[in-house]
Amino acid sequence: MSKILCIDYGTKNVGIAISDATQIMAFAKPVLSNDADLLKNLRHFIVNEQIGSVVIGMPHTGNKDLDLEVFKQKLQSEFPTISVEFINEDYSTSEAYELMETIGLSELEQKKLKDSYAALVMLNKHINA
Repeated sequence: MSKILCIDYGTKNVGIAISDATQIMAFAKPVLSNDADLLKNLRHFIVNEQIGSVVIGMPHTGNKDLDLEVFKQKLQSEFPTISVEFINEDYSTSEAYELMETIGLSELEQKKLKDSYAALVMLNKHINA
């Protein structure tokens, strides 16, 4: 098995979480800025963590987000040997807030980390499905 990178893509911030190589556990990583360095920063994680596949959160309610489709295509072009797919992100942010409150993070920490914890929630659901 290989590690999975989960992405909670936003217009300002991008939350990420990475599974272990056995795909049993997942770990939230620092939130990335959605800027010109995003692909370079993702490359760092993909190469250094030996990522085998990427999953991107997409809401199943409403219309598909064109920005997410474009982002997925960029990832597939940049990393042609890695599988990239969408997974359901519905309620991941609210579940992330519940998780962060349970582990005792302050409101300020929760605000900073919500995107990566949303990715963590999605990834945990994905690997436990």
